[in-house]
Amino acid sequence: MADISVIVRTHNVKRFAYLKRALLSLSVQQDVSLEVVLMTQGFASDALCLVQEWVDNNMYSLPAIEAVKVINVDQNDERRDLRCRLLNIGLSQSSSRYLAILDDDDLMYHFAYKQLVADLKQTGAAVAFGRCVRVEGTLRGDVFSATSKTTPFNGSTIIDLIVDSFCPIHSYVFDLDRIRKDELFFDEDVPYLEDYRLLLRLIPNHNFTFRSMDESICEYWFFNNMINTTNKSADPFSTEAQIWRKAYVLTEELKSNLSVNIKQIDLELWARNRIYNNIPNDIIIDSARNCIDDLKLSTDLFYRKSGVR
Repeated sequence: MADISVIVRTHNVKRFAYLKRALLSLSVQQDVSLEVVLMTQGFASDALCLVQEWVDNNMYSLPAIEAVKVINVDQNDERRDLRCRLLNIGLSQSSSRYLAILDDDDLMYHFAYKQLVADLKQTGAAVAFGRCVRVEGTLRGDVFSATSKTTPFNGSTIIDLIVDSFCPIHSYVFDLDRIRKDELFFDEDVPYLEDYRLLLRLIPNHNFTFRSMDESICEYWFFNNMINTTNKSADPFSTEAQIWRKAYVLTEELKSNLSVNIKQIDLELWARNRIYNNIPNDIIIDSARNCIDDLKLSTDLFYRKSGVR
């Protein structure tokens, strides 16, 4: 059995150049074996043959790839965006202890999964996170060009994650020995912020590790000459804009109902990172308390379990 199952989503055969690059970034992973569950949306038979032929000719040449499953989901209803359905079906087809997700326009560094799996084993956490680089770039022909690289996805504690999502979907790995598969599901009716809501649901009952947030493990690409799948519609009255608003409302409701045991060490680390250095500890804690109150977390549970008074 492979060490890690990686669900790869792709929505259009016109994105084949992006898909090939994403898959090649998986094939060079070090010291881990991968089962790739490649989920395609509405591909015609000739497009599926093209993908399968490329997989057969290229994906098994390096030792990281143990198996590749290509599964097509027919677009037989009115919903254009089936990203969550692709993930749910991919989850049902995965068979490894560790689980990761990669979209076709992003990529992983060669040491990424080795590092995150090591973090999971060493900490006993259910989810391990690494830092993601945001890349602005272009594609001309089959040539990718990066015009800028930044690291805006900053955070190092559970509190950071509750405040806002700073972890793109391919920047973390799940340990399915610690998370039941029935806890991993994506809302197909509201396909935006789907990964963030999943993480929020897992927070109360599972430990997360952010020990690799100081090292970049993957890239999140934004292309100047294409529309990324997460871009919002410019029309505020469009169906897409309405779904975005519904996603935000559901996410905020989920946050407001969280009961979280936040460790004092996480609280202090978060506060120091976001207020000032060398401030007396009691001032840091008081400031952090105010932030927790603003987040509408269960502060009574927080104070009782963290021991902060």
